[in-house]
Amino acid sequence: MASILNLYRSLKKNDIDPKTAKAIVGGDEKTNDVSVLIDSIQRIDENISDVGLKSEIVMACACCITERFGRNMVQYGIENKDLPLSEKVAGIVNVPGPYKQDIHYDTWGTPVLYDDGTLTTGIIRVWKTEQGFKCPCPTLKDYTYDMPISFTYCMCCAGFYRYHYQNALNIKLKLIPERCTSALESAGTRPCSFSFKIAD
Repeated sequence: MASILNLYRSLKKNDIDPKTAKAIVGGDEKTNDVSVLIDSIQRIDENISDVGLKSEIVMACACCITERFGRNMVQYGIENKDLPLSEKVAGIVNVPGPYKQDIHYDTWGTPVLYDDGTLTTGIIRVWKTEQGFKCPCPTLKDYTYDMPISFTYCMCCAGFYRYHYQNALNIKLKLIPERCTSALESAGTRPCSFSFKIAD
């Protein structure tokens, strides 16, 4: 999650009335307090029942969703636009990340295309520890949490994958929240995985 300010802007962009948007972010959209961000996610769950709307609001807050960061995915999409979708998905693990030291699957995940046309990716191998699965969100790297946090928070990370996969695969994707798992929501017992379907 990039910031509480990004969340506030996304709420307004998605036509959440200003009073509700301000209440959701705790009245201060410029704070950098991570606990306020966590509380804001709970207030989103309490105030927005439409899962599709909620996912659009939070996915738009993802960090690193720029063509500059994902220039290699954009180029991959251009060079492979005529390949079958299955081949394009399989090739994503070989797309270089934006930095020389990147492990590819650490940046772009491990996408799998299923027979029903859905696509699942995850952050699994590099974030498994002896204590379980660790949340990879940089915003929470210094935040200690002792209870599960709503998957709504993790929709932000899903937004990262959706943005870059859409560029690489030349398709529009829609999140399937009920098929996703999260290290945060499961208190470390399950990995982060995100499922999408091709949007109508």
